[in-house]
Amino acid sequence: MNSRLVLFAALLSCAVALMACALAGLRGVGGAFVLGLVPAGVLLGLLIAVRQRASQWRRDGLFRLSSGAWWSGSIVGGLLVALWAVSEVISYLFAPGGCDGGACGVAIVLVPAAFVGGLPLGMLVSSAVLGAVGMVKGLKPVAVQGVLAGTAVFGFVLFMMLGR
Repeated sequence: MNSRLVLFAALLSCAVALMACALAGLRGVGGAFVLGLVPAGVLLGLLIAVRQRASQWRRDGLFRLSSGAWWSGSIVGGLLVALWAVSEVISYLFAPGGCDGGACGVAIVLVPAAFVGGLPLGMLVSSAVLGAVGMVKGLKPVAVQGVLAGTAVFGFVLFMMLGR
């Protein structure tokens, strides 16, 4: 149970760190996108480890999520983040002063780039959260609540630090 609890905590913490870095990068914090590569790499490694163990955990009754639900949920999460990124680009371009001097021509490049950039980010984060949700079965409720509280505090502090 301890290794599963550590994986649960690491999945949630890395997902929060990755989203914090992405949001800070969108707000113009220098180096936030590069900093976001660290939790993205760790999260990818964790997801590979969980994916390899998930079939055994399902047989033992310790993992609730099916592969189809996991895959389709991560695609839906990826599409939602991609659409959010596209809406951010469009709102920036069509804000007052956003398209001065014919600069709206870059929308042809920026909108698809936002979609292509947001899709894997959303898939990675939603896959991590769904994997963590699938791992809840078999963990002690007090431990899960402690991890969730710790992740919330970690996310708050990280958003405050990167949000300047």
